[in-house]
Amino acid sequence: MQYPMPRVLMIDDDQQVSAVLAMALEALGHDVTISNVTEKAEELCKEVKPDLILLDMMMPGRSGIELLKPLTQISPDAVICMMTGLVDDKLLAKSLEAGAWNILYKPYSLAELSELVKLSELLSHAIRNEKNGDEMTESPLELSWTGDQQFTADDIAKLVSFAAAAGANSDLANRRLPVVAAELLINAQTHGIARQADQRYGLICSKNDASLALDVSDSGKPFNWQIAARDFRFSAAGGSAPGLQLVRALADSLSFSEKNKTVHAVFIL
Repeated sequence: MQYPMPRVLMIDDDQQVSAVLAMALEALGHDVTISNVTEKAEELCKEVKPDLILLDMMMPGRSGIELLKPLTQISPDAVICMMTGLVDDKLLAKSLEAGAWNILYKPYSLAELSELVKLSELLSHAIRNEKNGDEMTESPLELSWTGDQQFTADDIAKLVSFAAAAGANSDLANRRLPVVAAELLINAQTHGIARQADQRYGLICSKNDASLALDVSDSGKPFNWQIAARDFRFSAAGGSAPGLQLVRALADSLSFSEKNKTVHAVFIL
């Protein structure tokens, strides 16, 4: 499904790199605004009303983490991705805790940047167009697709609405849960069943006493989750944070079922 091209705000003190990235994104049809100084970041954010903010971690003046809160307050529906050359689990956790949606590790390819922008389009569209949460009262919420079907922003919007109706705060309903769901669904469709039309993947979201449970599964062959957990810890630098690493940082707890091909994530309300 095609979504309106997102407005991108890039905040990076490296003028040469930001200019090259902006040209690449503009060639794909994106509207890109650049700020090479942190002093102009908030003013530009108010003017641009971005869907996606690419925010460098280390800059003169305020750091990217210091800018996260004011930028989120100005554009609460914007997807904010940190950019850094430092590969550090603690830095990832600190960034996500401060409100980032993902981290793009340098060096990264234009293809990796394009994939990140594509996912950001879907998430931003879902958050901006989610239905009234009061209408989504049935529990559990169940969604599934064949391997050749792509989940859409409208599907994620249903999940956002369900979470809001279940009592989730804005950060859980609009950021943590949809990011985790999208990452796990992409993994299930791409790696679990290799987009085969005769296979299925899907999610179930349910409310318990004081938590939301998200189960993402597929009909492919059983996987060895211990190897998957080990591999993400030693992933090569460059590109966005590995999906499992991101999921572990955003969910309150995570477990796996090899037999049922299910990843179980829990979020405290």
